Amino acid sequence: MKKSPPQRPGKILKTLYLDTQNMSVDELSKQIDVKRHDINNIIKGKLSISPEFAVKLSRVFDTKPEFWVNLQAAYDLWYAEGNRGTDDPFYKLMQLSGEAILKLIGASHTSGYESKAVVLKEK
Repeated sequence: MKKSPPQRPGKILKTLYLDTQNMSVDELSKQIDVKRHDINNIIKGKLSISPEFAVKLSRVFDTKPEFWVNLQAAYDLWYAEGNRGTDDPFYKLMQLSGEAILKLIGASHTSGYESKAVVLKEK
């Protein structure tokens, strides 16, 4: 049985630290002298927690920098080891969608068409 993925570090920052302390992103941004945009990107998972950012967070939230670095490392390793799961259900859905579109445009048969994969890349 596969383990569930680790929580995204930005989600932990938001739910366990900012929300519980009623601190806004703007307040945190001013306290640690980091752009609000960067903090939002960390919360959304678009940016990783760097060691420098971990040190700044540790000062505000009375944690160790290793806590934040380890959260990020666990998250990164999970996906680097190929634990994302399978894309088979997605490909099946795309194939069915393609056949439905061909029928909608009036194609008399779908056997003359080849399914092509659609690749989506996480931001």
